[in-house]
Amino acid sequence: RKSLSLGQVESLKTWINQGANYEGHWAYQPLTRPSIPARESLGSEPTHQSRHPIDLFIVRALSTLQQNLTDRADPYLLARRVALDLTGLPPTVAEVDAFVSDQRPDAFGHYVDQLLRKPSYGEHWARWWLDQARYADSAGYADDPPRTIWGYRDYVIRSFNANMPFDQFTIEQLAGDLLNHPSMDQLVATAFHRNTMTNNEGGTSDEEFRNVAVVDRVNTTWAVWMGTTMACAQCHHHKYDPISQEDYFRFFDLMNQTQDADRRDENPRVELFTESQLDQKTLLQKRQSHLRSSLETMTQELQEAFEAWESSLGPPVVWERLSSWETRLADHSSSQEPTALENGAWRLPGSSTPYSATWQSKTKSVSFKPMTALRWSLQHEGASKSPAQEWAFSTPSLYWTPPQGQVLPGRYLRISLPGKQRMLSLAEVQCFKQDQNLAPGSQVKQSSTDFGGAAERAIDGLTDGDYHASKSVTHTSQSDDPWWELDLGRSEAVDRIVIWNRTDGGLYSRLDGATIEWMDENRQVLWQHVWKEAPRVSVDLSVDGRKQIPLADAILSYRDPSTGRLIRLESKGKKGEPWKGSLPPTQVMNLDLVFEEPLLPEDGGELLLQWEQLQWSQEVSWQAELQRSEDDRLVTLARLSPDLWSILHLPKEDRSEEQSKHLASYYLSIAPALAEDRDKLQRVEASLASIKPYTSVPVMRALAPDQQRTTRVQRRGNFMDLGDTVEAGIPSIFEASLDQPPRDRLALARWLVSNKNPLTARVMVNRLWEAVFGQGLVLTSEEFGSQGDLPTHPELLDWLAVEFVDSDWDIKHMLRLMVTSEAYCQSSISSDPGYEEDPANRWLGRGQRVRLSAESIRDQALFVSGLLSEKILGPSVNPPQPKMGLNAAFGSQIDWKTSEGEDRYRRGLYTTWRRSNPYPSMAVFDAPNREVCILKRDRSNTPLQALVTLNDPAFVEAAQGLARRMQLAQGALLDKMTFGWRECLIRPPTLAELQSMERLYQEALVYYRNEENQAIQMAEDPIGPSPEGVPVAELASMVLVANALLNLDEFLMKP
Repeated sequence: RKSLSLGQVESLKTWINQGANYEGHWAYQPLTRPSIPARESLGSEPTHQSRHPIDLFIVRALSTLQQNLTDRADPYLLARRVALDLTGLPPTVAEVDAFVSDQRPDAFGHYVDQLLRKPSYGEHWARWWLDQARYADSAGYADDPPRTIWGYRDYVIRSFNANMPFDQFTIEQLAGDLLNHPSMDQLVATAFHRNTMTNNEGGTSDEEFRNVAVVDRVNTTWAVWMGTTMACAQCHHHKYDPISQEDYFRFFDLMNQTQDADRRDENPRVELFTESQLDQKTLLQKRQSHLRSSLETMTQELQEAFEAWESSLGPPVVWERLSSWETRLADHSSSQEPTALENGAWRLPGSSTPYSATWQSKTKSVSFKPMTALRWSLQHEGASKSPAQEWAFSTPSLYWTPPQGQVLPGRYLRISLPGKQRMLSLAEVQCFKQDQNLAPGSQVKQSSTDFGGAAERAIDGLTDGDYHASKSVTHTSQSDDPWWELDLGRSEAVDRIVIWNRTDGGLYSRLDGATIEWMDENRQVLWQHVWKEAPRVSVDLSVDGRKQIPLADAILSYRDPSTGRLIRLESKGKKGEPWKGSLPPTQVMNLDLVFEEPLLPEDGGELLLQWEQLQWSQEVSWQAELQRSEDDRLVTLARLSPDLWSILHLPKEDRSEEQSKHLASYYLSIAPALAEDRDKLQRVEASLASIKPYTSVPVMRALAPDQQRTTRVQRRGNFMDLGDTVEAGIPSIFEASLDQPPRDRLALARWLVSNKNPLTARVMVNRLWEAVFGQGLVLTSEEFGSQGDLPTHPELLDWLAVEFVDSDWDIKHMLRLMVTSEAYCQSSISSDPGYEEDPANRWLGRGQRVRLSAESIRDQALFVSGLLSEKILGPSVNPPQPKMGLNAAFGSQIDWKTSEGEDRYRRGLYTTWRRSNPYPSMAVFDAPNREVCILKRDRSNTPLQALVTLNDPAFVEAAQGLARRMQLAQGALLDKMTFGWRECLIRPPTLAELQSMERLYQEALVYYRNEENQAIQMAEDPIGPSPEGVPVAELASMVLVANALLNLDEFLMKP
């Protein structure tokens, strides 16, 4: 246990005697603008006469160490330094020469303004912000699947280039969706907090990883805007700063009320369109609105046509029994035999279990007019006072067989599924010769077998299509054009084929587009059928000319016993679901099967009515009969929805105003006079639908008030161990200055950039300072709490913070202010005494010389080589990287297909950022994986970095590009060398430096003249053939010189 020293004890006594005044932590104190030190107070003979506010603060601090600022840096080096700091790229030689020759007093300021106007400024500072936003093109965790979110990166680049005020930048990213009528950009901005990782691996808990994402949002918000490490308060009270665990979860609640929930589809998302697309959509939407208005307006002429249309549908439809047909029960599965009655009807016995039945009706006359519908009329035979009886049945299938149908004897049945990477599954295949199924016992085979789904399963007599329950469904592997084939062994007169589909998991649609072929013994196709849409359960195909009659609708109706009104049910049978209900005794229920096309029966033809399911209340008999109609209005009536159908059957005087409007609205949707406008509207809507977004972005969306989550303290940070309920808010230490704590993200964002929060401005100007000076005024830029460093220049920090706020949070203004100070412009070369006094340069007595960022090192090499693409914005790209031939966990490939064209040479900002596998060369130079918010990158110096700039494919290609520029430059060899040197380092070379390059070139030339293959590889792989007229040995030698230039320490450092 440590004891206080005597000096410490005396200090405490003195403090107590002075009143024991205790001041809170410096970073939490309100912001006030300190007075700028007077120039005259800094000594009579200062080295510099700068009156720049920053310099006055810096010089005053240095004077306490008996030091001063170092001389101004060489203008060539200074021009390169500030260009790298502001744009991440070196300037051109022409730009620097113009600056050096500029005699205006504020020449450097004009040069800085020129840099701030460049698009590359926004790209460079977007990279800085994307570290803090933990932007990545993948979702993270072990599987780390791709994520499309680059639209957010574009938003950041545009915001920096437009110099968006930082307070607006903050509000849009934290709560853009909560603004009134947010723009698309403001919605995209909220993707800041959709950069959290998501985990969709099998077996993971969506709620667990949603909670992890919310925790990350809490920690990131406090780290970025408040410079405070908040994470430890998730599990317990903060050990050093005044933040309780309850404070943590009150803030957690602000982030806990969004719609995203660790879903694979990343919803909610917004779709993005180009300006030209938006203009086109606006024009089309106006036309759409005009046409819809026209189509919804009932003119006098349309009113008269509507009344005529309604009158035409008024007379009842006439139905008649099938008296001129011979009707018989062909098949059934009931335990009791249905019986025919003298009046042509049938008595159906009650049954507690479903059964199937098939009726056949054969024509006996040729005098029929076209038949438009078939009615199945049903009435149960219970006593009038008996209870209503339960019933259930499916929509039947209807088939028509013309007289003397032709039978096509064949041997082979082949079912094939054209297309790439498809799977074929069959529950059962039946080949009927009259009533005998010939398929069992035949030879069968298929293109492949997977999951145990042998071809023989399709002829085992089991029609159950549930793959897992029945173990009786075939299954090919996923392959191109799979097929299944049956061989009867000899030619047989098969008249119909029944195919039963797989039914579990909604997988019936896998057979969409299947082709069924019936072939003779020479495998010549006799008959073929193609499915546009596969049957949900089964289909009966006739080889003898029989065809299924397509139905426009199946209408089930009965009269309500209490009102006498006609009731129509939904057409459930069309969806493969049975009707279910109850019917009072003596009531009649009708099922009208309306044909899509009228049927013209021929004498001797057969109509087949086939039910898959019939079920009635047990011990109750039902009477059913078949009727036909020739009324062509039935197709029109079938198109009516049940509610419209019911309205039409009501007397006009009994209709409500709403019902009358509904019927009139329907007529307008079919009125012949509006057909042209409907066609126009359809074309307009098709054009609108054809305008596809160029990308989409996951965004934040608030939950509706009635869907808000309850937030509770999580004991020890465990989301499953919940404590007391908390309300949204901020840590109590800050709430004392607030009238009303924030209750949503918008209120939070506004508070962060209000004058009631002292941290955001201090934190951000310190981070900007760190970016241009190499280290912050607070060295721990990530920690402004009690465990962080004290500011070296507290008054300067506060002056800059107030200046930032008073300039309307203008980032370009602050950067210009910093880089035009003499403190920034001074040389990085220091006298020995100054270095010894302040080796870390905390007091800024010299310029800061630091290594460039990973992206700038690569971008600079591409820039001087002439290869760098100037394209701005857009999707991520895959630049060249060494081929590893490896797979990561879960089979994900580490290698990628290199982008082509200019995408191969885009800035590092646009490189695909996969969290589990960052771009190797940038990772070597300390680029983070961005799994979490990164406020300050590490800055290492390792041998691997030299190997990257020497041998990485991107750097070799850059050296080849620079060498070609040098080789094609005007003048003698030394002129070419000078050109290359200045492109890389801006400043003119010394004679000794030129001589060193020339020696390297000459030595290489001797070697490559004797090694042509090596010369070709050095000069042309991977960039391509040498320019015409340039000897390959000379070009290869120049590549070696260019490679040396790209590896100079001065090239890789900010001077």
